Amino acid sequence: LLDRMLAAIGRDRASVYLASLLPARPVGGRIDPAVAAPALALAKRHVALAAPRLLLLCGDDATRALLGSGVAAARGRIHDLNHDGVKVRAVATFHPCRLLEHPMQKAGAWQDLQLLLGEYER
Repeated sequence: LLDRMLAAIGRDRASVYLASLLPARPVGGRIDPAVAAPALALAKRHVALAAPRLLLLCGDDATRALLGSGVAAARGRIHDLNHDGVKVRAVATFHPCRLLEHPMQKAGAWQDLQLLLGEYER
């Protein structure tokens, strides 16, 4: 699904930089609170090192880690992040796994992708 989402805005995996909040999917799909703080610090440092122009935050965990709020509250607008002096603009959307489980939310994800594309084309 992620490949189709990227294709819908004229991108593919070769043209974007992909990174995960954790190196492996957590058991049960949720981040253990014991690893949440180190994962947050690592994610922020990763953003600072990669210095992307734009971020698409997929899912609640990534959105909470970098924006401090869940995806439902963060969707629909551009967020300005500043990590170690590196300024990045971000858009939050649903995780592709959630979209597979809740197809009705694909319209909202499409709006988020359009917001990201509009920012990219600026």
